[in-house]
Amino acid sequence: MFVFPPPYRFPFSELRPERTEKPEFAGENAIRLIVQIVAKLSAYGKRIAGDCLNTGIQTFQESTDLRIAETYRRSDQRKMDEEIKQVIFICTGNFYRSRLSEELFNYYVQQTDLPWEATSRGLVEAGGLRGISPFAFEYLDNKGLSPHVDPTRNPQQLKVADLEEANLLVALNRDEHEPMLRERFGQIPKILEQKSRLRFWNVCDIPGEQNSFSRFFGNKGARPTQSPESGTEHVDFAVKALIQEFVMADSKPTG
Repeated sequence: MFVFPPPYRFPFSELRPERTEKPEFAGENAIRLIVQIVAKLSAYGKRIAGDCLNTGIQTFQESTDLRIAETYRRSDQRKMDEEIKQVIFICTGNFYRSRLSEELFNYYVQQTDLPWEATSRGLVEAGGLRGISPFAFEYLDNKGLSPHVDPTRNPQQLKVADLEEANLLVALNRDEHEPMLRERFGQIPKILEQKSRLRFWNVCDIPGEQNSFSRFFGNKGARPTQSPESGTEHVDFAVKALIQEFVMADSKPTG
């Protein structure tokens, strides 16, 4: 609640009309007193206005901070009250597509009551790659989400424990990632897909030399690619569609 600053008491005692030996006319001292009063009132008026403005700004900032804190408190409380489900996005190196999917999912899901959160993994070691793809980061930055992204978090490789713990796994491209999953984990991916715990999208990697994982595919032929402009929008659309699917499923009556 906005609180006005304490009232000021006008210091009339500070006003002393200047006296002259020979006033030009009888009301001269009275006029000078009036001029001093007007000047003092103007100065105190500015001071009061300034204090009111500062108090208003401080109150607004405190109110904003409280709203943000309340949002996080409710989010934490929801995590305590409900079992949080996890979706893991998977791509080749956990540098571009899966990381972008993770960041977008966690942003959009906060705007719902869904008890879901996302993380992401890669199928191969990232080698010298560090942080997040500049294409993914630029897309998130254009949406105002970059302050919530940790650019120092390096790519992480998918492990068996991830397959066991995740409620849902989403591989970003079937043609590219299904053989890699089968090579690393045998029949587990097939079983997970049959149980609807694994699904595939069709988002392609970036083309040309910018594709840092082309060395893993040797002479197996050119793979389909997508420009960063197309790929980022494709991921965004697919993530929104997935969350909408969860919302619809969550709103269905049970029993």
